[in-house]
Amino acid sequence: MHSSPSLRMISFVVITLGLGLTIVCAAPVRQPPPANAPASITVEISSPEHFRRRVLAIDQGFLVVVNNVSAAPVRVWRDWCSWGYQQLSFEITDDAGHSWTVRRKEHEFFKNYPDYWTLGPGEPLVLSIALTTDLWESPESGGGLPIADLKGKAVTMRAIFAASEDDQSRENSVWNGRVNSTARIYELE
Repeated sequence: MHSSPSLRMISFVVITLGLGLTIVCAAPVRQPPPANAPASITVEISSPEHFRRRVLAIDQGFLVVVNNVSAAPVRVWRDWCSWGYQQLSFEITDDAGHSWTVRRKEHEFFKNYPDYWTLGPGEPLVLSIALTTDLWESPESGGGLPIADLKGKAVTMRAIFAASEDDQSRENSVWNGRVNSTARIYELE
């Protein structure tokens, strides 16, 4: 017994729609991590203690290490594009208790598109930072950079690595959140 062409067409459409719904329903949905989930990255200022001192050469550059501590690859924004340009900042407190947040100065982007690094499990990203360049500012100090005045002094300092969730981070599966390094006393040179 042969079926009519219209019956075969209806059968084809029903089977195709059924397979399509199965594929769509089986596709993984990216869920945000629970609020109490462990961080997938860490950030630290690399300045090992030497003779009971930690020293940062702020105009020559010091190292900040962002590390993927998860078992899966993690994407973080590259620092040349607008999404990652200000994701690294520093909180500095002097011995009198005055605090500043130091971050990269805003500027116009002539070329800009979402760009990211992919860190494998356990992989570090090492950034070299020279805070006394004209790329950094402390808005709390009226736009001036007080860190140059702190050379030769000890300060408490920590790095902050933060990225906001937005359409691009969701579309590109780029990490968002905030992590802080351990606040430590550094002698600034």
